[in-house]
Amino acid sequence: MSDETPINTTLDDLRQEVHAVLHGERPSPLANAEPLIKVIAPESIEVLKALVLHKPDSVRELANHLDRSEANVSRTLGLLHRHGFNRIVQQGQQVRPVVAARHIRIVLDCTTGTFITE
Repeated sequence: MSDETPINTTLDDLRQEVHAVLHGERPSPLANAEPLIKVIAPESIEVLKALVLHKPDSVRELANHLDRSEANVSRTLGLLHRHGFNRIVQQGQQVRPVVAARHIRIVLDCTTGTFITE
């Protein structure tokens, strides 16, 4: 027998839940997943794609390619790095960002709102 309990929720129940979350009466069940939302934001995906396709030699080169500021790209790289999506390779005075893997799997625990990357 499965330990999963079927969810029997009416549309009215869902509306009440959304209303309570939006009005601060109840925390969002995905509040802990905020970092995941940032990681999968279009801007972050754009950085990962550029790392794979263009293999930049520096953060500056990546920023120029993306037409974004170096500080903005550095912040995005830092976020991605904290979650294991990229690595930083030291080359003399410069650092070269590289993607950690071409395929990254994200597992979301819906009971806690937390996630891991594989």
